Amino acid sequence: MSNLPQKYQVVRNLGSRRGGQNKGILIVQHRQTGHRCIKKKLSSTQVRQGRAQKEIEMLERFKQCENIVTILDNFISPLRLGASIFTEYHHLRNSLGHDRETQK
Repeated sequence: MSNLPQKYQVVRNLGSRRGGQNKGILIVQHRQTGHRCIKKKLSSTQVRQGRAQKEIEMLERFKQCENIVTILDNFISPLRLGASIFTEYHHLRNSLGHDRETQK
């Protein structure tokens, strides 16, 4: 699982201010499938304090909840230098119930 971050390429950096306590939020694309998702980067402090693991566990616990983003994957550095959480990506237009076909 140590090569998980290389499975994705960055599409867009959304910054680090929009997600509260994180090291950055990115839209990424799976290199083989082309599937887009969100990558939340967590700091080494969050890993050492156990907050990264707790967030992963909570997202896994509520995976079937329709009002909470679905966790797709996660990665915690073996050296505890940081972590990444990969969740589903919903474009705002699609989240509001708009279909691309109706936008034409």
